[in-house]
Amino acid sequence: LLSRELEGPLLIPNLDDMFKIGHSPINFRGMTVSIEKIDLPEQHYLYVERTCAMDGPPIASAMESGFGEIFSFAGAHGVAPISMPSAIYLAMPCDGKMTFHAAFFINPDDAKHANDTIKVGTIKAGHAFKTTHVGSYQTLNETHLAVWDRIKAEGHTDYMPQWEIYIDDPTMKPENEVRTEVYCRVG
Repeated sequence: LLSRELEGPLLIPNLDDMFKIGHSPINFRGMTVSIEKIDLPEQHYLYVERTCAMDGPPIASAMESGFGEIFSFAGAHGVAPISMPSAIYLAMPCDGKMTFHAAFFINPDDAKHANDTIKVGTIKAGHAFKTTHVGSYQTLNETHLAVWDRIKAEGHTDYMPQWEIYIDDPTMKPENEVRTEVYCRVG
């Protein structure tokens, strides 16, 4: 992914403008998951789209190639990512395949660098649910299920897009310490 961690809490644009609406730890399948409801400003990101089978090795390969392409582009065009690598999902997987945006968040001024291959995306301002998964990528689905349960319990039926921000490089930390932020926008 990246050979270094970003300094400080700059994980998504305008982090200082985020307003915490509600926070509640829940017990989900024997694990305690702390889920926050937050108000996000509009988010801009650069991405390449990838589609792969819903299985560990194809997902890892698609993410590796996507992140490699997007970060090479950033270096060549002087774009400074303001997040660690991210996978953004606009629709639920179907037919055993998943499509995602291999991305990083940017300052809006960097959107001008998008081209036919590297595109710009926007997540509209609004409410989202956020949690941090700690551990193997193989168990991220459990964390997503916990977030979806909380969203449904609050009466929401529309919870896309969803995204993950890979805070730690899994080649630099033990698997059980790797952090991934999980977000689901609602409304």
